[in-house]
Amino acid sequence: MRLKIKLVIAISLMVVAIVLTLSTIYVAQLVHHVISDGVDNGEYAANQIVHFTRDAIDRDLKDLNTTKIDPADQKQINDFIVESLQMDGGLNDLLESQIGYSKIISDATVVGPDGRAILHSDFLQVGKPVPDRPSLGELEHAKFWRQLQVVYGPIKTYAIKIPLERNNQPFGSAQVGISSVFIQTTLQKPLNRALTFSAIAILVSLVASLTLTPMMCARLLSAGPREHGRLYRASERAFDAMRNGYGRTLGWALAHPLVMVALLAIAVGLNVYLYITIPKGFFPQQDTGRLVGFIRADQTTSFQSMQEKMAVSVRIVRADPAVDTVTAVTGGGFGARNSGFMFV
Repeated sequence: MRLKIKLVIAISLMVVAIVLTLSTIYVAQLVHHVISDGVDNGEYAANQIVHFTRDAIDRDLKDLNTTKIDPADQKQINDFIVESLQMDGGLNDLLESQIGYSKIISDATVVGPDGRAILHSDFLQVGKPVPDRPSLGELEHAKFWRQLQVVYGPIKTYAIKIPLERNNQPFGSAQVGISSVFIQTTLQKPLNRALTFSAIAILVSLVASLTLTPMMCARLLSAGPREHGRLYRASERAFDAMRNGYGRTLGWALAHPLVMVALLAIAVGLNVYLYITIPKGFFPQQDTGRLVGFIRADQTTSFQSMQEKMAVSVRIVRADPAVDTVTAVTGGGFGARNSGFMFV
């Protein structure tokens, strides 16, 4: 086989290998990033459900004395809690809002101690056993090939689970379902762009290797001695000067070992000093100057009444001389008319 043909094949294979390696790294980072975002969004939604569920349970247990339920009968208490949660309008609105406001959440559930759905974003699933689903959190730490199955494998629904407790005892869980369809939809455009750019790069490399490489071979591999140009001679002089300088400094260092050991000790001591003195806290030590507050009124409060209460709260906060601006929202992403939040 002629040398020119060998060079064309070698350059083409090298470019293909580089493009495939970089594309694999890019796709791996992209898939991991999307799955990590899904875990963060799912945990945030599940924590919201846990917070609202705990508040509802605590509020219902305060009304337990007004009923004829035996406080010593755990089954009656659990049945009372289940019925109260199912009648809680704010909690039901929250589950429905998780589906409406999120791009990746397919369902949200409050699971009872028996594994059945107490509340579900799909009311037809209430009272039915909740299927066991693979954890999206475990998938986040899985290997790349397993994560890639989410994109190109069969459709699955993954779960984010956070346990619920009552009196320090397990009481079901809050679960958020995340379908692989939403993950595939999120990754579809970036993956298509990556595949397109990879194919274009490979085609350009093939065209270049088939056209430019033979021309360069004919130019550089011509028979007979060739005289180097001025750029080559200048670069050789620069390289020789750098090599000679390195040889002189290396010779000096070998001739003065005590000085080099002293410099090493000073460098190590300086690194230890910097490690001790540089702040290493996870949270920033400076004040960002922003606060987020949440407000919740009685369950029977109407939206108009909640707006009035929110206005009163805003006036109270704004009266503080240390407050610059206040922005308040009634309802918002929580889906409950008796709640709101403000940015201070």
